[in-house]
This record gives sequence, C-alpha cells and structure tokens, in this order.
Amino acid sequence: MRAIALVLLTILLTPDGAAARAGFADEPPRAPYHIDNLPQELRRVVRSRAASCGNEPSAQHLFSVSIGGEGREFMSFHYDKLTCTNRAAVCRSGGCLHEVFVRSGRGWSPVFQAYADETTLSNDGGRICLAVRKGWTTETYSWARNGFSPVIECRRR
Repeated sequence: MRAIALVLLTILLTPDGAAARAGFADEPPRAPYHIDNLPQELRRVVRSRAASCGNEPSAQHLFSVSIGGEGREFMSFHYDKLTCTNRAAVCRSGGCLHEVFVRSGRGWSPVFQAYADETTLSNDGGRICLAVRKGWTTETYSWARNGFSPVIECRRR
C-alpha cells in the first residue's frame, strides 16, 4: 500500500503531472460548452430536458461520455452532472436520469434510459457493456444488435 502511494505521489510531482493538474484546474467545473459541443441532434435533446431546470444549461465534466464498439458509437448522458436549479426535473428518489444513445445511419437514437445513481459504459474486448447502479445493486447489460439486454456478467466469451 505504501509503495502505491509513493508511486502516485511521484507521478503527481513530475512536471507532466503538474501540467495535467493545472490544465484540469483551469477549466470551470460547470460550463455551457459541455452541452454546446455535443452533436446538434443530441444538444437539442439535452436542452429540451434542461428547459425545466430554471437556469441556463450547463454541465460538469463527464456529463456526456462517448464510447465505440461493435461497429457503433454510443453516447451516455449523466443528468446528475447537469446544473439544474429544479433538481426534480432530472432526479427522483431512485437517482437521476441517465440516457444512452447510439449513432446509426439515421442519426442518434435513444437505446436506454433509467433513473439511477450511476451508469457506466465500457468496451470489453469490442463488446459494449452497461452497468447501472441503483443503491446497493448493479444491473448489467450488453449490447445485442438493436438494444441492451440484461446479462449476469458482461464478459467476452
């Protein structure tokens, strides 16, 4: 454990580590560009949801996360990272809204939506996996042709 802490400290104290930390620290934690830089079609979706927030749309880092796999591009939105004065517009007692879209020849299509504590997209050897944490439980899904299907474990066979 002590060795790991020493390695991490060494990385952070190197000039490259200092530059990386300084670059991240210079960015505002919440900014409109996290929404403005989305593809137009998805930007409209987010702005539509954010309209009931009662403030100008802005978001934290990692509000949107994109990942590729299985010949497709996926983008997830984490509304817990959206600046929203009226939190009830995007959150419930079971968590905040999380959405996943897939890009196809017709544009972006919604393929998953849940109120959860967290969602995580991953690429397991080319297979797209989705973990959805709700309280103490985690539901696992894998991409199967046109949607996410529940699986016990998301591993390439």
